[in-house]
Amino acid sequence: MRLHDIAFYAASFFLVGIFLKSSGASFIFIALLTFFVAVLFLFVGSFLSGGRFMWLAGLLMVVLIGSLYAVFFAAWQRYETRIVFEKPVEFSGVVIRYPEHGKSQALVVELDRPHSGIVLVRLQPYPEFSYGDRVAMVGVIKKPESERHSAFLAKDGIVGLSSFPRVERIEAGRGNPSWRFLFAVKTNVIGTFQKILPSEEAAFLSGVTLGERAEFSEELEERMKNSGTTHLVALSGYNISIIGWAIRKSLGNVFSRRLSFIATLFLILGFVLMTGAEASVVRAALMGAILLLAGEIGRPYSARNAIVLTACAMALANPLIVRFDVGFELSFFALIGLIYVAPVMKKILRLGEKPGFLSWRDNLAITIGAQLAVLPILIFYFNATSVVSIVSNLLVLEVIPPIMGIGFLAGAIGFFALPVSFIAGWLLYPLIAFVLGVIKLFGSLPSLVVEPGGGIAVFVFYYAVLFGGAAWFYKRAKEKNFNAALAAAHE
Repeated sequence: MRLHDIAFYAASFFLVGIFLKSSGASFIFIALLTFFVAVLFLFVGSFLSGGRFMWLAGLLMVVLIGSLYAVFFAAWQRYETRIVFEKPVEFSGVVIRYPEHGKSQALVVELDRPHSGIVLVRLQPYPEFSYGDRVAMVGVIKKPESERHSAFLAKDGIVGLSSFPRVERIEAGRGNPSWRFLFAVKTNVIGTFQKILPSEEAAFLSGVTLGERAEFSEELEERMKNSGTTHLVALSGYNISIIGWAIRKSLGNVFSRRLSFIATLFLILGFVLMTGAEASVVRAALMGAILLLAGEIGRPYSARNAIVLTACAMALANPLIVRFDVGFELSFFALIGLIYVAPVMKKILRLGEKPGFLSWRDNLAITIGAQLAVLPILIFYFNATSVVSIVSNLLVLEVIPPIMGIGFLAGAIGFFALPVSFIAGWLLYPLIAFVLGVIKLFGSLPSLVVEPGGGIAVFVFYYAVLFGGAAWFYKRAKEKNFNAALAAAHE
């Protein structure tokens, strides 16, 4: 077995081990399952004389390493926590993330001694608090109601919840100065958008460029869900992958391949910085950048290994994301769909090699590829999928890159010459109005509600058919090319 194959399977089995343990499987069950599959591989390998099966049997031991790593990470997280739960208590701490504003205010607070841990605090919308504020509170800190909710919060380091405690700001300006600066930039940019555009258009632009959805109306969120366009304003690699691919294709019509690649990376970097470079955004941007890098390299093995090894590195930093971070899962499978399923769909639909007017052929292929790859995840987490998402995404994807580009430019100009940024607002308004029109039109149609049933076996079967079919297609195409080359050599 070649080195790149060993690296791929070892990293994949490590992720499988983490996933199984995080899903609630006992270590004994995982060990027995691993042993059974390893024996099966050895048995098959002895009949087929296949060295690959022998290697796979040995590499399966990495599944146990992954599950053990998940166990030790959870134990370490519990060891670090020093909180009095379920009792009225006085506590203080520093706001360590950008607060979420809306009908209420959500603060992520790292507690001061004698306590230790991170708590999610829900407050009234006013007075507003900021990153770096040191706050004193009196209230009750509760544990999450279920193990699933606990693990979902734990992926962000949060171990407790406090709703509407008595709170007082005792100091400002704490925290990392670099983060304070980035969050100030984000606040200023959102303010610029609100000045140069009507409220709904400004809210959408904040969502596309910064992932900020606090000003979204319930109606707009429902329409985006029904039209299958929520990913446009979600901080996930799913969002960045599709948008990054569309940007790359659009710029490729004007600039050279290398220049469009570099420009797209800079746009992704700008996205990360303007959202405050939070962990979830950095993970999403890394996955999006891997897609671009894979396209630049153009080698399937490089793309495959880059995706899995990047996911493995993220899991080392926080194994809980493998099972409980929807954004990570959407990112991971959307990337696989874009790289492996989209080209197959392009061939099946006979779209040809040319991108078409406004790259509609490429957009159709990547939209279908990504949608097929993330379909089970959308059904599992949201109990619904949109039957019109392919059409709505096909219409708006080509408009998103200029909206993002002009939006970033408007936000930057707003720091120095706000009146000039109004020119960008005039350019942005018709583009955003078109996108919102598409969202409202297709969002008025009901989404297809699907109740997830059959457990994890259904999802395993679905992905086995999808990716197995894609692998068969590539193998067939490779053999066809080889036979054609062989025939040409004999002529």
